[in-house]
Amino acid sequence: MSHYAKIFFDVSDAGDVYHDARGTNLPSEEAAKIKGFAIVSKLMVQKGRTEGDDVVCTIRDITGHQIMQIALISGTPVVRT
Repeated sequence: MSHYAKIFFDVSDAGDVYHDARGTNLPSEEAAKIKGFAIVSKLMVQKGRTEGDDVVCTIRDITGHQIMQIALISGTPVVRT
């Protein structure tokens, strides 16, 4: 990813899926990773979640290509590229 690119953050939260239709302009893949971790972290601290509540943030580019997934699976952070 170079300069600013439109990045989309789709979230799977305890079986519900939310697709990001607007996207966010970000300068790098690292910035997308940081935002993805922030999304997953925020969702995990809400509603008194337990270890079994999985959250997955799929990060994709404007063409729909998956850049990476950031997940909290049974309380363990996982990054897939």
